[in-house]
Amino acid sequence: MRTLYRHFPDRRGLLEEIAAGTLRTLPEAARDHAARPVSRWDALLACVRCGADLPLALVKSLSDGAEAHPELGPLVRDLDATLEDLAAGAQREGAVRGDITPREVVELLSVAVCRPGARPDDALTTVILDGLATRVASRGART
Repeated sequence: MRTLYRHFPDRRGLLEEIAAGTLRTLPEAARDHAARPVSRWDALLACVRCGADLPLALVKSLSDGAEAHPELGPLVRDLDATLEDLAAGAQREGAVRGDITPREVVELLSVAVCRPGARPDDALTTVILDGLATRVASRGART
């Protein structure tokens, strides 16, 4: 344990670097999914699957702190902007309900995946995805 910690000032420094590392890769993965020739809804679902496999609960808890890693804020904003674009595209396609904003879609997705034990197929994630989808799209909402 001592070997690992010698590269970081304290335990929080180590956790912040893990969170920043997660957020360095996730926006790129989201952009990759967005560039694929699939519906925006399918791209959004792929991002949810990817995010649920990462330690985003850690990111959420650390980014709420006043003294968070300096990269966390800009990385979160980059990811949110990419996801908002996907959500807006899914709304234009008619796959995501239009009575909420793309920002609200991202906030709901954050509730789904930025929590301990999040999985793309757990009950909470499934209910949130089903609730976001229009009636036609909701049949394929399960990831």
